[in-house]
Amino acid sequence: MKQKTEMMVSETTRLAEGVWSTTLTMPGGRLWGPVVPGQFVGVYPHDGSALLPRPISICRADSDSGAIRLVYRTVGNGTGELSRSRPGERFNVLGFLGNGYNLE
Repeated sequence: MKQKTEMMVSETTRLAEGVWSTTLTMPGGRLWGPVVPGQFVGVYPHDGSALLPRPISICRADSDSGAIRLVYRTVGNGTGELSRSRPGERFNVLGFLGNGYNLE
C-alpha cells in the first residue's frame, strides 16, 4: 500500500567513504503495510528546490518497531542532507514503492 507519511530519524551512521545507513521510524511505531525485498521509498529532502523524492531501496524493515533501514551513497544534495540527519529529525517519505520480488 503506497502512502506518504512523516518518519523520524532514529540513527544515521557512516559505513564507508560516501556510504551511509539511516534508520527511519514511524511515529506510531508500526509500518503501514508489508515490505518485500526489492521495494523502495521516496525520501523528500527539506530543500524546497528538490521537488521529487529521492528513491532509496529498503535494506531492512521491522514492522513491529515501525523502522526501516536505508543504505545509500551520497551523490547529491538530497542524499547529502539525509546523511547529515540527526536523531529526532523528520522526513516525509513515500512508500512502499515497487513490486518487489520473491526470494524463493
